Amino acid sequence: MSNMQFITAQKPITRKITSIGNSLGVTLPTDFINSLNLEKGETVDVFLQDDVIVLKKTQTPKSIDEDLLKLIFEEMEAHDEALKGLAKR
Repeated sequence: MSNMQFITAQKPITRKITSIGNSLGVTLPTDFINSLNLEKGETVDVFLQDDVIVLKKTQTPKSIDEDLLKLIFEEMEAHDEALKGLAKR
């Protein structure tokens, strides 16, 4: 059983809503932070799923192959006018 499965199998941990600047928020238990290898400044995705708030580590995209990126930019330049026309619609 992975560490995260162990944590989610435990009973819920009650946290108090607190002021964070002009917003409201909650702190996360250290075990949760460690299980996701989160560090200060990293981003997380937060969304509602039915009546549950879901928070998960943001997946960083894998790097794009430089040849593919070059091809994308070349195609964008080649079709610049058409793309501008579509953007205005």
